[in-house]
Amino acid sequence: MMSLTLPITTEAPRQSHIQAPLAHLIGIRGSGMTALAEILSDLGWQVSGSDHQCDAVSNHDSIANLKIYTGHHAEHVPNNADIVVFSSAISNDNPERKIAKTHNIPSLSYPEMLAELMKARSGICIAGTHGKSTTSAMTAHILKQAGLDPSAAIGAHMLNWKRSGFAGDGSWFIAESCEYQKNFLKLSPTIGVILGIEHDHFDCFPALEQVVDAFREFAGQIPSSGILLIRGDCPLTSQIPPSIDAEIQSFSLSHGSDWWATNLSQSNGIFRFRVFHKETYFGSFHLNVPGKHNVLNALAAIAVAHNTGTPVHLIQQSLKGFQGLQRRFETVGCWNGVTLINDYAHHPTEIKETLKTARHVFGNRRIWCVFQPHQMERTLALRNDFAKSFALADHVMINTIYAARETKSDRTSINAETLASDIAHQGVATIPCYCRESIVQTLQDQLKTGDVLITMGAGNIGTLCNAFL
Repeated sequence: MMSLTLPITTEAPRQSHIQAPLAHLIGIRGSGMTALAEILSDLGWQVSGSDHQCDAVSNHDSIANLKIYTGHHAEHVPNNADIVVFSSAISNDNPERKIAKTHNIPSLSYPEMLAELMKARSGICIAGTHGKSTTSAMTAHILKQAGLDPSAAIGAHMLNWKRSGFAGDGSWFIAESCEYQKNFLKLSPTIGVILGIEHDHFDCFPALEQVVDAFREFAGQIPSSGILLIRGDCPLTSQIPPSIDAEIQSFSLSHGSDWWATNLSQSNGIFRFRVFHKETYFGSFHLNVPGKHNVLNALAAIAVAHNTGTPVHLIQQSLKGFQGLQRRFETVGCWNGVTLINDYAHHPTEIKETLKTARHVFGNRRIWCVFQPHQMERTLALRNDFAKSFALADHVMINTIYAARETKSDRTSINAETLASDIAHQGVATIPCYCRESIVQTLQDQLKTGDVLITMGAGNIGTLCNAFL
């Protein structure tokens, strides 16, 4: 990473008489980049940005007043910009990156900029294949409610705060930390969390051992004075501890971990549970977001919050009031008696958990799942797992595969029709509709009062619900 002295840091006062620095964000509508825009705006920066799809995420009031351009063109970059930041989806030949280089404007990737902002703080870096956004948001919510005034960068819109990121005056900086291209190695965690490891991001980790190695490097970033929290019942995560100097604490739903949850009970998918710290009873907790997987996410957030000195009663109150995230089993409305749910699940493990949650919440109501696969390479590599992951759905429809970060040559390896056929062979009713217009028309014809429609995937499938709202 290039050496950079930022014109203002998270330590700087937000003083009106100081000339505000200017940042231009390429790919500003991406979830992480939106969080960055919010953080910089909180710090008093001037912020502009561009994106090829300005409806890539829902409108955020916190950045509604920013100058955001549609499309990428050299003239969008202000001549007086202090820095240009680009998302991982932006290539080297992007015209805005090229003009920044021509004008000698310092340029950083999103994780590099995040790392610069974290330097003045104690980093809480939450990593893992699943649950990063929710656990990061839970942690940020707890610390904010506890009066610790943290900074946070979350890869999803927090419903409590109606934003993805914020800059506080406190000492903690919570960051969702992704293993893609080993981006999390740019960060400096004081507390690191690994929620579990599975094979994902096949475009940069062809072999599973490469994924484990990346997480091992991430854990090695934590100083001996820091803390590493790991999921105690994940076989791959258990390969990491021997090489780590930091204090290691485990968490799981089983006795034997340093932090463990027991006496789980649920009503309509909402869980209550008791937490023990080693052999000592720590407290009882009541979540407000559905799903057993969120008990594990909450357990990690509880352990992090305790290690920051947050009292247990404040952790309990905060988790009970945590409303969740946009596109994480989010109820977006109702149409003709049909409940509309929007979810980000794009990996077989996530799909299974989402559908388990749906069964807890909705019982035997008919569940329609419209799934948009994300990336050809992931879809091909996990093809058999995807086919089996929809067992709890009544009807499945497959949208065209969302080809993110892929070349044209990559886009012939598998298609939506193939995946739909695989799912049908598992005994799940699968309707062969692939274009959005056909899916909407079929749903309008087939949905009945009392049904549940779940749009699922990491691409733009979430906007499908707009057709019914």
